[in-house]
Amino acid sequence: MKIHDIITEANIYRKLEKDPQKLKMLWVAMRHDGTLPIASMGRLGPRPTPEQMGQTWSELLDSTLANAPTGDYSRDGKFDDWLTKLYIDQDFNWEDLTGQAVDALATWKALSNRGVLDAEDKDFNKFRSLRLLNAVVRKPKYADDVKRWKEAAMIEKMKAAREDLVLIDDERFYVAVPFNYGACYYLGHVGNGVIPTWCTGSSTGSTWAENYIRDGLMIMVLDKTNMNDVNGKFQIHAASGQIRNSNQSENSDELFATLFPGLMKRIVAAVNKNATALEQLSLKNTKRPYNIPSEIDRLKARFPLSWQSVNPEDEEQMDGDDEDDGEEKPKAKKKGKGTEPADVAPAAAEPIEPEAPAEPEEPAADNAEGDGPGEYELIHNGVRIVRRFNSREDALTQILARNPTIDVNAVVVRKIG
Repeated sequence: MKIHDIITEANIYRKLEKDPQKLKMLWVAMRHDGTLPIASMGRLGPRPTPEQMGQTWSELLDSTLANAPTGDYSRDGKFDDWLTKLYIDQDFNWEDLTGQAVDALATWKALSNRGVLDAEDKDFNKFRSLRLLNAVVRKPKYADDVKRWKEAAMIEKMKAAREDLVLIDDERFYVAVPFNYGACYYLGHVGNGVIPTWCTGSSTGSTWAENYIRDGLMIMVLDKTNMNDVNGKFQIHAASGQIRNSNQSENSDELFATLFPGLMKRIVAAVNKNATALEQLSLKNTKRPYNIPSEIDRLKARFPLSWQSVNPEDEEQMDGDDEDDGEEKPKAKKKGKGTEPADVAPAAAEPIEPEAPAEPEEPAADNAEGDGPGEYELIHNGVRIVRRFNSREDALTQILARNPTIDVNAVVVRKIG
């Protein structure tokens, strides 16, 4: 069958115009339905003809089926026929059709495709009312299959619609900035583990997501090693002062700092490095570009413990590559969509993040503040560590021993305790 014929067969108006009596009955049903979209009906004027009503019905029905939450059902002609017939019989109104009937149809089709329907439930023509169809798809024996299918279908739909920028993707962490509801939903539901209760990623959370994203930078943090725990996923929104775990039982800067020491520095460095892209994407999606320097200042000010935390493992890397600028290397975005955790190979090693924005470095000779045993702060190329040394000279000696090529005159050394 040619594509033109398939489309013509699925379009209900092509069938209605061949049956003037049915078209007239549809006209009557629509005239008595106060739940139809006001804008669509208003365009018809005070005295629409049955043909005009039929065309409007066909357009509304096709759009509703094409944009169903779990897929496109607009090309299945029998669904158009079934819905139109029961609507004419006044089995339901437009609100019931969009709120119940389409979902019931999609559920029945999914169960049918998976071959799990009992013999008596396979014949779609036996359903003479929405009530009968609902009774079948809501049978307890189908509940687990329905739940799995709906979740998978919704995730796939949101995956296709998502727009986000990946900041970090390594062996442990996946960190991204969402710019629409699809990204919020997908990042909360992707992979196995706890499903967050954040309003921005709920099944009805599109408005919440839009509001939060418009107000300021939102950051989603996934700990790949701990996805089955409530602390395996965090959502950060400095504009509203929130840094919440997946069940929102904790809005805790202290908890994030304890679980992920040094991660906020990496996030800030990645945000700073991707400032232009973040501003452009926020302008595109919210019409109000983010002020990245202000967003960074808010992250530091509202989550001070996370910002000040240091990962001990990072300190050991200070003697690494002298030419490393210390900034996170986020994954490139492709065609406006974020990558996803399963698609990207783990990074070979975690880079050291800068103490951004760092103070101008001073010659070591000008920074001899105290001497003797104690804690010393060392800053080199934006990397900061705090460690105990016997003296300032001891600190420089140890750094030089680990990396003979380092310019000790460019290392800031301060005794802080």
